[in-house]
Amino acid sequence: MIFNGNAINFQFLLVEYYKKLNLDETDLVILLMIDHLTNDDSSFITADDIALKTTLSKDFIDERLSNLFLKKYIDIGNDGKKAFTSLEPIKKIVYKLFQETIFNEAEIDENNELEETRTQVFDEMQKLFQRSLTPLEINRIDDWISSGTNRKIILDSIKDAKAKNITNINSIDRIIVKKMREEDNFGNEIK
Repeated sequence: MIFNGNAINFQFLLVEYYKKLNLDETDLVILLMIDHLTNDDSSFITADDIALKTTLSKDFIDERLSNLFLKKYIDIGNDGKKAFTSLEPIKKIVYKLFQETIFNEAEIDENNELEETRTQVFDEMQKLFQRSLTPLEINRIDDWISSGTNRKIILDSIKDAKAKNITNINSIDRIIVKKMREEDNFGNEIK
């Protein structure tokens, strides 16, 4: 299960777990600065960018960035269109550390399926809306999932909405309710 950044603050978790990851305070500052700079719509963060915001030298930051990349804590690459710097690898690690501290194994297995459903539904909704979801929409989707609405019913409802050019969460909610009345919890039609 990977926690969504909206639910748990990555910066908080990084500060909590950086020692467990064999990082020092300098690495912590560099990672926090990357996170800060990527929030400003910059996708490729260089040592120069970080040096402008800190008292660290460019060469020192370059060396640390290389070490973080080799440890697979950051990803630096090119997606074919432009270069990028990503914190996704370390985010997955710190979210997993957090997860392990609050869930036992049985809860993790149960939550893995819920998280898979959540991720799939979020992705489909964002494709349908062609934008990021609002907090209200995220809450509504979480309500569907946490109330036990079958994943197939939710995804079929999103497909129906797409076919009808519906991009309103309330209308999709009504489609789900209608499908739940017409189908059992496994997506089979009730006669």
